[in-house]
Amino acid sequence: MRKGQTHPSSILSKNMLAQGLVELLREKDYTDITITKLCDRAQIARRTFYRNFETIEDVLAYYISGIMDQFGKSLQDHACHDFKAVVVAYFNFWEKHTWFLLLLSKNNLIHIVFTQYIQCLHQFPNIFWQNDRVHLDESNFAFGLAYTSGGLWSMLTYWISSGCEQTPNELADIICNG
Repeated sequence: MRKGQTHPSSILSKNMLAQGLVELLREKDYTDITITKLCDRAQIARRTFYRNFETIEDVLAYYISGIMDQFGKSLQDHACHDFKAVVVAYFNFWEKHTWFLLLLSKNNLIHIVFTQYIQCLHQFPNIFWQNDRVHLDESNFAFGLAYTSGGLWSMLTYWISSGCEQTPNELADIICNG
């Protein structure tokens, strides 16, 4: 059996390890989590861990990929809406995951989400352009996506770190109306 497999027992093991990691992150720092502690928490043998993952960070990336799948579906559901509606949907989605982003931020692991976040947004080339401006040129698209996604990400991390006081609608107003 290889890493990346889709056998039901492998998926179950991966999910148990991911859930165990999230539970441990709620209790201790990431640097204090060992593969042995993770396997004990998930009630999974170490050999099963190594069949599916190489590192604890791989488990974290697996968990994040599940969130990114949900994020992509949420974006797809709002792909035909105007920019403001997309921004509201963006913050509504992430509002449900603030606890997790705070855990990652506390452990200096937020970059793992950002990497997958950018990959996810590349699947939606037209969704974040204001006023229906679509950049078809590959270079312009990359710069435009970097600008928009980076700005949204910075607002998201600032919003979360400052206590999520504004509603998603208020944040969309700030972005769209200045």
